[in-house]
Amino acid sequence: MTSSVTGPRSSRSGGHIAAIVTGVVVLAIATAALLGGGVVIAADTTQRDSDGYYASGVETLTTPTHALVSNGLDVGTNGPDWLFRQARLGTVRVFAGRRLVAERPLVAARAVAKPGAVARVRFYARRAVSHAWGWIT
Repeated sequence: MTSSVTGPRSSRSGGHIAAIVTGVVVLAIATAALLGGGVVIAADTTQRDSDGYYASGVETLTTPTHALVSNGLDVGTNGPDWLFRQARLGTVRVFAGRRLVAERPLVAARAVAKPGAVARVRFYARRAVSHAWGWIT
């Protein structure tokens, strides 16, 4: 007659549990980055027109004179300096019917002072918390 005796199961150590939790968090972040990158690549390859531009809706503008003039253009230029260097925002194209009459780079007209270290840390911390909270909820 054979009998097998099993002892009590050894419990996992705190370090082992911390490693598992850390691995799961890293896996979640990597999965989110991979999915986000896939969405950006899909948008980049499918949302451009035949000339390679991302196009906004068509807006018809008229004027009783020969010139169309604007005192300003608000394109939401709050952000980091690297985004607003020459032609970084894109190109403005003006058509008359189907004929291209003008094409110019869209640039930020006034310089924005670079924020200090504390402001940059605050900005990135808020973004990180906001993104992390979005993953949780």
